[in-house]
Amino acid sequence: MPLSLKSLFSHLESIAPLELAESWDNCGLLIGDDNQRVGTILLALELTPAVLDEATRCGAGLVITHHPVLMKPVKKLLTSPSSETALATEALRRGIQVYCAHTNIDIAWGGLNDYLCQLLHIKVQSPLVMENVDELYKVIVCLPRDEDALESISQAMYKAGAGVLGPFTHRAFISEGRATYKNLDDHRAKMNEECSEFRLEATVHVNDVENVTNAIYMTHPYHTPPIDLIPLKTGRASVGLGRIGSFEQPKTLPELVEQLKKTLGLTHVSVANGGAEQISQVAVVTGSGGSLVKQASKAGADVYITGDLKYHDAIWAIENGLTVIDCGHFGTERIFSDLMEKIICDAFPTVTVVKSSCEANPLQVW
Repeated sequence: MPLSLKSLFSHLESIAPLELAESWDNCGLLIGDDNQRVGTILLALELTPAVLDEATRCGAGLVITHHPVLMKPVKKLLTSPSSETALATEALRRGIQVYCAHTNIDIAWGGLNDYLCQLLHIKVQSPLVMENVDELYKVIVCLPRDEDALESISQAMYKAGAGVLGPFTHRAFISEGRATYKNLDDHRAKMNEECSEFRLEATVHVNDVENVTNAIYMTHPYHTPPIDLIPLKTGRASVGLGRIGSFEQPKTLPELVEQLKKTLGLTHVSVANGGAEQISQVAVVTGSGGSLVKQASKAGADVYITGDLKYHDAIWAIENGLTVIDCGHFGTERIFSDLMEKIICDAFPTVTVVKSSCEANPLQVW
């Protein structure tokens, strides 16, 4: 059965919210209509004429890319092949929707940087560069000591955005206790009564508080659910670009280089050797992260894995004892389609997901 794009986009944006994207970026549905349903999705690093033709051949109604096909504000929609809007207008003509997940999925927990760390067996500690520091609340609700009620209310809360903390979702604390009450409508009641209840606690982002409380009211068996909302003044959901982490066992530089080439399918990498011998702490930024060498050094990284390292940044890194491994922009982001395939297929196993077969690094080694 064809998949609703609204359902798909809602799921993708629960993992990589659009508000995480950098201010200069352009993410989300860029071409088409989210009221459509599709049976086949094509995944690609970016939309090119070859990718668009591939989407047509495989019958894909949606192409999901990492790089936006439209970045700057559009004043004219021209169809000539040399125009900036040629691909967008051709996608519209063919009835193909185009969705972009770019810096939002770079920054999000469980996104592209985390996926690369997972492939390299790096234990993530924190973002490399803090982008957003968002206020959290703790929502506490008491409910009857009934497993069905607990399941119904907790799942509704999770779906509305509760229970997200760092890289974890569906996180809550559940306890049991006794509740006392006196029914003011019952004039015969002369003393408090008692009942057994569950106490369910979860963190919630300030932007999701209303949705979560509404979800509780919709599923709670009590006419007036007992809900507490407590601002966590010292509790913050920290997200940001890149990751800093560590290997369980130190590696040598040759070992790490070979691991990177094997994992990312590369024939070569470029290394600015700052003298690292035993590598434990690692910084990672997929895509164009060469300008963040100072942040990687400040974070205590022995090695920084990224792409698009510039000459003077390489000199600075070497002089300051930081080893940088440049796997290329394409090399560090080619795993985008693998990650997106997993995210979509885990949630919507009946939809057909195709990874583009016509992508290649535009920079070749001769």
